Formats: sequence, structure tokens, C-alpha cells
Amino acid sequence: EEGSTSFPCPNDRRSNLVNDFWRYYNNQFRSSCDKVHYRSMWSSGWSADFLNVQEGLIDATNNFHVPLVMAAPWHYAAVKKDNINRTCSQADLTCYFLPYHSCGSLDDICGFTPREFGMTIEECTGTKVERITTEKILDQVEIWHERGYYAYQFMTRKQLWLRRAVFDFKHKFRMKHGPESDCSVLHVRRADIIFHEQHARKYHPIADYVKLIPKEKLNDPNHTIFLLTDDECSQRSTRVLPQPTMEV
Repeated sequence: EEGSTSFPCPNDRRSNLVNDFWRYYNNQFRSSCDKVHYRSMWSSGWSADFLNVQEGLIDATNNFHVPLVMAAPWHYAAVKKDNINRTCSQADLTCYFLPYHSCGSLDDICGFTPREFGMTIEECTGTKVERITTEKILDQVEIWHERGYYAYQFMTRKQLWLRRAVFDFKHKFRMKHGPESDCSVLHVRRADIIFHEQHARKYHPIADYVKLIPKEKLNDPNHTIFLLTDDECSQRSTRVLPQPTMEV
């Protein structure tokens, strides 16, 4: 309640989330924008990108006490090669998620909106806004740590259109497959398995993924397999799956 001096019970795990959200909000929206912690967007993969974002938010809040601003474009909001087909004009996190700072656009912060992919922080010198960068790596910023998870939750507060799209998809799915319908999501990512040599790993056939789905689901006529993949071979192999498959 506005004006209240009461706080959630400190032993409540959810209260830790609330407290972190308040700290992030106050830092991002109630701090001066004369200085910002400005970070490049890695545009590597979802997990890696948000590891960078999470670390940036925690660093900006705990150590610099200035708002975090992430650079653009982001490859989930524009084609990585030439920055076309933008999800929104900013081509950044705010295409999908709620604004996370009140410092204005990159035109206000950078002096221009980067038009080409790979624009470096050093080239962002068009205004008097001081941009703080760092090479330091923090501990416990990964999503499996509490503070990393809470930072991720703050930065991925969905835009209303995205929340509506998820709601509509679920509704249409149940209308098509029945009110008791269910689905198992398989994420088969193969394109970059050998891109990073130190992380190279074995391909697994789709059948190996299906074996991990509980038998009661596979025996359910209302169950559907939802396949998320970047590999055309994976898509062809769905012909042998035991249930209807949706592909993305």
C-alpha cells in the first residue's frame, strides 16, 4: 500500500523477490540518467544474452548505483546479419518486455540509434551521458542462483501484446485439441553444437527426446508434442512420432 512502512516477512522466499524487484525498480527508474551502466548486447543465444543482462542489472544496482542500459540491436528483435525485419523500431529488449529504465531512447543516451549490427560501446559518444562499462565478472548471476533468477524475472516482465499472444495460443490450442488437451515441449537446438568447440556435443535423435515423455502422456489421445527446433532434419524426423506434432 502506498505510504506504508510495512514490509514482507524476511523469511519468506517470495519477499526476497519483492524486495529485489523494488531495488531494481528504484535503481532503474528513480536514479539520475546523467550516468548509466551501458552494456553491449551479446546476441549469442537466449541463455548467454540474459546472463549478460542479469549481470548488468545486478552490477548497476549493487555496485554502480546507476541505471542499466543495454545496447541494440538484439538478434531476437532483428535479423542479426543486417538488422532488418525488426520486431519493433528499437530492436531491443523492449520489443517483448516492459521498459526497464527511464533514461529515454538510445538517441538520448548514445546520440544515435545504432543502425548496424556490432556497434561498439566506444562508438556511442554522441551525448553528455556518462557510460560506465566493466570487464569484471560477478558471482551468482546465473539463473539457477536466486539473485540471478530474480534479475531475469525483472528484465522479462512481458509486454501486454506478448502476454495476450501466449493466452490466445493456449486458448486456440485447447479449442482445437479439446479442453483436456496437453502438450510436451521439445527444444531441439543443433545449429551451434559444434560452433563452440569446447562445448561440442552429440546429436540425439528425436526418438531419444520422446522416450523422456511420461508414458501416461504418450498414451493420452489429447496429448500433442510441441517441437521447437532450428534443424530441418529434426522436422523431417517428426513423421515417425506417435502423436500430432506442432513445429516452430
